[in-house]
Amino acid sequence: MKKMGRINQKAVLGILIAALMILSVFGMVVDYAVSPSKKIKYGDYKFKAKQNYWVTEINDKEYTFTFVPQDLEELEIIDQAKAILKNKDVYTITYDPDNRDAQDIAQVLYQIEQEITKPIVEPALTNNTDTILLQRSCANATVQQPVIYYKEADEAKITVDGNCVLVESVDSRDIVMQSDLIKYLFLGVM
Repeated sequence: MKKMGRINQKAVLGILIAALMILSVFGMVVDYAVSPSKKIKYGDYKFKAKQNYWVTEINDKEYTFTFVPQDLEELEIIDQAKAILKNKDVYTITYDPDNRDAQDIAQVLYQIEQEITKPIVEPALTNNTDTILLQRSCANATVQQPVIYYKEADEAKITVDGNCVLVESVDSRDIVMQSDLIKYLFLGVM
């Protein structure tokens, strides 16, 4: 009798596992049928979800973003910063290598450099000890070549000091969001 109880338990367990697998597949099919591919429109631009990113085509070139423009509309950025980020041919982007989020800043800067060809983006550090990068700060900002300076802060915002755009962030999520916003402004999407 004990043997029969074990067989029934195994059978019931097997049936439960099979049912869960079937329901999971059914759920995926229903999800796909409802939204075969996630797409979002923003102005004249169409964004498609692709491997945890949002992709859009601008002037026959594909660009990748972590956030769609709608997600960034509430970011704190002054109009003067938007104007600077929309109409220059060359920018220097700099940060302090001792910044607590230096690795995240370096990563988004690399992504900007790889994707954005116009305007030209020149990477730099505020302290270039042991690197080949240029040493630049807000003191080097000019009307023709503004500086975008990523820095630590207690509040996330994008402001301006002369010809220097200050990208102040609290954490790595802010950095990614603000960088997507900067790319959208460079490309004329926002």
